[in-house]
Amino acid sequence: MDEENFPTIEYSDPVITEKTSGYFTGFVISVFIAALFIFLAIITLYMFNLTNNQEILFVGILILSYLIISPFLIKTRKIREIKILGIKTIKELVEKKIFVKSKPRIKRVFVNRNVYVEKKAKKLNIPRFAYVGSTETKHYHRRNCRLGKLIKNKYKEHSNTQSFFKKRGYKHCKMCIKK
Repeated sequence: MDEENFPTIEYSDPVITEKTSGYFTGFVISVFIAALFIFLAIITLYMFNLTNNQEILFVGILILSYLIISPFLIKTRKIREIKILGIKTIKELVEKKIFVKSKPRIKRVFVNRNVYVEKKAKKLNIPRFAYVGSTETKHYHRRNCRLGKLIKNKYKEHSNTQSFFKKRGYKHCKMCIKK
């Protein structure tokens, strides 16, 4: 009755949860910009002698410009978390006391027990390139250049060498690549 202890693992479907973050910093920046606009309006109204119509027009233009700028201030990030749970079944030896005719006997019984195990998600293999180029402007930048980060995805080209871009007639960025 002696069985070997072979655990079996069954994995469940992956559970994907998405979280967004970055609301607080965007909110703080937009409140700061709103305070600057209010300060600008107060200083302008006291410094210049404007008529009532001009004051209303000026304040309206400030409010409209803030409403146009404010959606660009709140940047959020999506964080995707993937969890894969596995159920590990282990056969475990349990001793039970059985009383037969007032004599205690010990009987050994195998019991299946489930243990939950979390499987680590595989690390994604995302390539990192040293240079980014824009097909629109025909300029190339280093990966961490602030101007290179402004390139829209539909105009981006990636490479690890500068010669890739030079062959295609691209010019280097004067901010990040000093020649």
